Amino acid sequence: MLFYIVNYNVIWASIISALVGAGAVLAFFLIRNKGKKSADDMKPSPKKDIIIGLRDNAEAFADIYEPLFLLASGRTGRKDAVLDAWNEKVNSLEGNEAFKEAFNKKFGDVASFKGKKGKYVKCADSLLKYIYKAGIERDDDETVTADETTAEKYDIIGAGSIEAGEIYDVFVPYWEIEREIKNEDGETTETETVLCKGAIR
Repeated sequence: MLFYIVNYNVIWASIISALVGAGAVLAFFLIRNKGKKSADDMKPSPKKDIIIGLRDNAEAFADIYEPLFLLASGRTGRKDAVLDAWNEKVNSLEGNEAFKEAFNKKFGDVASFKGKKGKYVKCADSLLKYIYKAGIERDDDETVTADETTAEKYDIIGAGSIEAGEIYDVFVPYWEIEREIKNEDGETTETETVLCKGAIR
């Protein structure tokens, strides 16, 4: 009889352990996804205006994502030029007044950064976080095996063309945006659009 009682307790202990583990996993995903709330679901705020403005005008900044990333990483000497380019692009947009106002208040004081590298880097890093929240991402592959979609994401350095099945080194990564699109039935699908092609060799 003792044998069955011991095993019964072991079974219950296993069940409880599994439930606790499942609860921990669920809590992890809930916490992780909490920060991924859609910008459209956020309360009205300057932060929301910036995120939506970046998302809706993502193509307008195609050529200055990578310079901003390099500045945030401390890997470029063109500190003021990079942030000036962002300010110029934002303020040249037609309409988007709420976006412009919020962006200028948050990132427009570049002139006061002169001689202070740390401020340039901090500003670039902060803007980069807004960009990521807008669904804009930088691919981090170091090598790529070419397929039928590779030419949409990369240009090849030097002569020649991209050959399917070949392995290439990534010299410059590509940037893309994930957007949610609703159809007539209200169903949501995610689409990925390449904003700035990378370079491979």
